[in-house]
Amino acid sequence: MKIITCYSRALPQAVGMLVLWAVMGCVSESANKDADAISSEARNKATMHRFIEEVYQQGNMGAFDEVFSENCVLHLNEKTAESLETAKRQIRMIIGMYRDIQVTIDDIIAEGDLVAMRTTFKGIFRRNGNEMTLPSISFCRFKDEKVIEIWRAFDNASIFEQLEIKPPPTN
Repeated sequence: MKIITCYSRALPQAVGMLVLWAVMGCVSESANKDADAISSEARNKATMHRFIEEVYQQGNMGAFDEVFSENCVLHLNEKTAESLETAKRQIRMIIGMYRDIQVTIDDIIAEGDLVAMRTTFKGIFRRNGNEMTLPSISFCRFKDEKVIEIWRAFDNASIFEQLEIKPPPTN
């Protein structure tokens, strides 16, 4: 009888230890998922920093292929580029508008598969030689460590103001 009493006292402790062990295992798994999400978000932010540096500062358009998915969709203000080549042409056009272009990332935030950036383009506008500043905002959606969709909007009112021209009428 005495042995049974010992087991009856030890059983709740053993069950308690098993429950604690199971809970710790679940917490650990949850913590690992959170760490994976954070490292994925940090990687995506680093990818966008590298893209800005290589494409705009170094002129390396090859970085485009490393960062953007082959079937990436780029939404630029009201226009949508359905192919990577169209997106490259749009970026080349922006780069071609300026000399001595500098692009800075003013803010960058990542959550899940989305990276949001506020950037400022500065350079000498080729048409008139004036220094121009062009603020923009971008949202980049990632899949398998590549951008699959990007929404970018430039402050067009700022462009017209700096060029000292009247903006076109809006609907």
